[in-house]
Amino acid sequence: MTQLDFEKLCEYALAEFRDSEPNNTGNMARNATKLEHVYAYPERGEYASYIYIDTDVAPYSIYTVIDWANTSPIIINTPRAPWLKGKSSFLWNKGDKPEGSPKKNPNQGWIDGAVKHLANFIAYLTDGTVTEAE
Repeated sequence: MTQLDFEKLCEYALAEFRDSEPNNTGNMARNATKLEHVYAYPERGEYASYIYIDTDVAPYSIYTVIDWANTSPIIINTPRAPWLKGKSSFLWNKGDKPEGSPKKNPNQGWIDGAVKHLANFIAYLTDGTVTEAE
């Protein structure tokens, strides 16, 4: 595979990964998800790239993957709603759960699914196979 072919493959992979991301405003996919090429040994045809989410652009991105029930931040300052002080910041607000119950993260696990999809996508494009690491 040439360097140009590798870079094109990475661009396809980036677009595919962006399509897998949770999308509310689109900021994470459009602006925060980035591709960085790293050329370890280009003279031997060995290339590497990283697809990553820039947390300076989307600092909330970590909250798209964690389990809110066990790790949601606690509210410490609520001048307009003092009854929420000390409770989870991801609370149900439609009356379908007891007050103070953390919401289930609707995006939890998206990144695992996106990475598996990406591995299969790249394998398909390169006539390769995917093996799972232990």
